[in-house]
Amino acid sequence: MALMQPERPLPVQPILTHRDMCLGFVAFASWAVKTSDLQAPDAWKIVLLANFGTLSAIRYFRRQVVTGQHET
Repeated sequence: MALMQPERPLPVQPILTHRDMCLGFVAFASWAVKTSDLQAPDAWKIVLLANFGTLSAIRYFRRQVVTGQHET
């Protein structure tokens, strides 16, 4: 009877890159603002989340353009 050797786990590679997550966050923020009631008392939370995510994505993309490390 042969003993089975445990397989080595494959190296974990990110499925989503930072760029993908930024684009997804912008899309989610846009959807959240469009589908929410902006007249509600807690609408400021949605707007704050959307603005923060969008500014973070813009900062990331600008940094990529400046350093010349954009993915094709």
